[in-house]
Amino acid sequence: MSNKRRNAARRNSVEIDEPAPPPKTSGLNGFLWSAIAIFIIGYVGFYLVARTDGFRSFVEDKLSTHLGLKLKVQKTSCDLALNLIVKGVASEGISQRGKAGLHFGEARIGWSLMNLLRPGISAVTGLKVYDSYLSFAPDGQGGWAPAVFKPVSSILEKWSGAQLMLSMPTSTEAPAVVEKPKVVEPSAKPTPDLALEALRVAVRNGRVTWWMPDGNEMAVVEGVRLDVQPIAVPDRQMMFYRFDAHSIALRRGFHAENLRFELLRTEGQDLILSFTADWGAPPKAAEPSDDRYEGLFRRSESDNFTDALKKGLQKSVKEP
Repeated sequence: MSNKRRNAARRNSVEIDEPAPPPKTSGLNGFLWSAIAIFIIGYVGFYLVARTDGFRSFVEDKLSTHLGLKLKVQKTSCDLALNLIVKGVASEGISQRGKAGLHFGEARIGWSLMNLLRPGISAVTGLKVYDSYLSFAPDGQGGWAPAVFKPVSSILEKWSGAQLMLSMPTSTEAPAVVEKPKVVEPSAKPTPDLALEALRVAVRNGRVTWWMPDGNEMAVVEGVRLDVQPIAVPDRQMMFYRFDAHSIALRRGFHAENLRFELLRTEGQDLILSFTADWGAPPKAAEPSDDRYEGLFRRSESDNFTDALKKGLQKSVKEP
């Protein structure tokens, strides 16, 4: 009887196989695939949104607020690295003589996701500007407008070797006043330019004009090329600047061509590495005239002089 009970118990007992535990990597793989999907959606979304009129208006408002100018943006987009591309930016009335403002054909703004996640650090890492035009005009208070670009005016004056008038008359009848430059004592404090930190700046084919109150050009710098490059040095901020200009002309007769200026800037001092140019009086064909002004990017006086020189050389070669 006991054997029968044992056999019945054996038949009634059912062994239940427990399911095997899932592999430890399945959760990690799911997270990675989810992250990749979110990244692709965000990437494609930003790539498409950057081309919309709504985003263009957003960038237009941000630039206008930041620069203090009424700007118009023609087009926005981004490249495969999601760097922002802004095209056709112009301030109101920039094509008028004597009007302060800004125009550039294209700007590329680079940014870093890591910097975006770090508080207190700008997400912008680089700026490239092509076909730019910066116009300064007297602000009526002894300075230059646009106010946001006053440091740029001061730097260009020093680097080009041509100091402009620091105080401007408020009317065409008032005489021009030239202030004596103030002697600035050396300081160990960081200069404002070092606030750029890791920002790389590149300007190509730039033009800068300073206008007199009567609407005539006081100074013109053409063919501007600017490079700002931070240098990684332990426990020290260092910036390398290179400024090139095809031609510089002042109304009072100062003229230079093929200027190159290189500077190494630290927190305590500036070291000029190179400062060369072809100095001389402007050619007679370069006398300012209202009817020579043919829009925003007219040919420079040095280009006219170079063309005449080339024609003369070609003629001399052809003659026996």
